[in-house]
Amino acid sequence: MNSKYQKLGINTLLIFGGKAGGALVTLLMLPLYTHWLSPEEYGTYDLILTYTSVLTSLVTCCIADAIFVVPKKASDEEKKVYYSSGIYFLLSTSIFSLLFFYIFQAVALNNDAHSIFVDYIWFILAVMLSSYVQTFTQSFNLCIEKIKVYSSTGIVLTFFTALYAFLFIPKWGLTGYIYSIVTANLTATLYSFIFSGSYRYCKFNGYNKVFLNRLLAYGIPLIPNSVMWWLVNGINRPVMETTLGLYSIGLFAVASKFPGVLTLLSTVFSNAWGVSLIDEYGKKDFSRFFNKSLKFVFFILIVGGCILVSLSKVIISIFADSQYYEAWRLLPVLVLGVIFQSFSGLIGGIFMAKKQSKYFFYSSIWGGLSSLLFTILFVPILGLQGVGLALLISFIVMTVARLKYAWNDMQGFEITYYIKMILLYIGVSMACLFIDNHFMQLLLYLSLIHISEPTRPEPI
Repeated sequence: MNSKYQKLGINTLLIFGGKAGGALVTLLMLPLYTHWLSPEEYGTYDLILTYTSVLTSLVTCCIADAIFVVPKKASDEEKKVYYSSGIYFLLSTSIFSLLFFYIFQAVALNNDAHSIFVDYIWFILAVMLSSYVQTFTQSFNLCIEKIKVYSSTGIVLTFFTALYAFLFIPKWGLTGYIYSIVTANLTATLYSFIFSGSYRYCKFNGYNKVFLNRLLAYGIPLIPNSVMWWLVNGINRPVMETTLGLYSIGLFAVASKFPGVLTLLSTVFSNAWGVSLIDEYGKKDFSRFFNKSLKFVFFILIVGGCILVSLSKVIISIFADSQYYEAWRLLPVLVLGVIFQSFSGLIGGIFMAKKQSKYFFYSSIWGGLSSLLFTILFVPILGLQGVGLALLISFIVMTVARLKYAWNDMQGFEITYYIKMILLYIGVSMACLFIDNHFMQLLLYLSLIHISEPTRPEPI
């Protein structure tokens, strides 16, 4: 097998081991989470995470993304300076955040302005800072090629989140769930820091303004991209809070967990693929390597999506409390949205390889604005289905935009293959919604696989 595919395969398996283990623990714990927490409490938790995601990007300037890409080919001494400068920036922004949040809450409460954000602001800050530290430390493992530690950190994080949740939630409810996330983040940070040996890259006097500016030069253009991603994935939560209520947010949050399995697959591959793309970009066979891998992963996403949709009722019944059962109705449109989301993320690997993060922003603008527009239009009319439909449209728009920006590096891209696969998914998922017979559904799977044989990455 060609070395580039062998390296990609090994890295993918290593990262998958960590991510899959973590996802399995999360799914196994979901029945307990949904039993311990009402849909309203689960909706509150989901809102906290939504606010955390956008604030983390703003506060950290996406430096956790930069610490993997920018120093990748630097010498060990230079990596020490990058890492130490990043930690210095981390500490500075943490202190600033504490002061800002204190002032913001004081002003809000003085004006009797209550909301999930104001009432849970210190929980939001704790989750934000702990996840920031954890992600930064774990991302550096990829930079120094400690992929096994990167992979196992995912298992450690999810295992301890589940363990602490088991200990804390029965006693403290939603507050206990937040405690479990924060303490698990800190535990995983310590594990990653020690077992990767990244502590050897910490230098007390290692701060360097020039090196930090290089990290920020890559990370800052990703901030608008992250904000746009929040408009795509997160703006629907405040809209749902005001129009549909916390109960609906809880149902939507649970329904989103299952398409997240497909996100897991694409994220795992993207993490491993990113290493290979950086190494292979600029070589004459780059486009062929890119297209073969992309095609194969897309096939896996489509088949996985069909299986999820057809078994949606069974999956929700097994993995969620009965009060969340209606969440199964959201899966078809959410799964297709995640397929487009994953596809756009894979295409974005080209931007990472070229170190041109601005294209993440450009493409996300279109997706974010689409999400904002269609969420406002659809949610009052279609309810939760409108939320899913708005997400789907925004991911389609983002995918088209990224295809446009990456087109020159995608010679050999077979657009008809992807259109055919998407139409097959729509046909199979619609049939599965109306045919409540697992044998007939199995025949549909076999037809899908027979009609659309994937093009596997092959040695060149």
